[in-house]
Amino acid sequence: MARILAVDDERAILDALARVLGRDGHEVVKAADPTAVPGTNLSRFDLVLCDVMMPGLDGFELVRQIRPDFDGPIIFLTARVAEEDAVAGYGLGADDYVRKPFGAAELRAKVAAHLGLATSIWTIPGGTAPLP
Repeated sequence: MARILAVDDERAILDALARVLGRDGHEVVKAADPTAVPGTNLSRFDLVLCDVMMPGLDGFELVRQIRPDFDGPIIFLTARVAEEDAVAGYGLGADDYVRKPFGAAELRAKVAAHLGLATSIWTIPGGTAPLP
């Protein structure tokens, strides 16, 4: 499946992301230090998950720096819930803005959709018909 870079200063969140997305066969590379990411070879990744509020380098600035070199999907995962923050994130080139707390199923669905992997593994709640 996909190789995903997850950037968050909270190791517990990184571990949870790896566990949840690993269920779908994704490899999650965890980065707890956002300042190390701009020097990373981003072409090795299919998708980036990024927190916004991090010490040293916030997620908005990180995306501003990496977007010119990374053309894959970028999804912000953040506790910043204000509409203007989401608009700012999209303005920087993010493909999605997910507010914490979020459910594991929602995250898995969004990642699959952004990777173009939305398949018959997703079914209508209470039903058995595959989603289109």
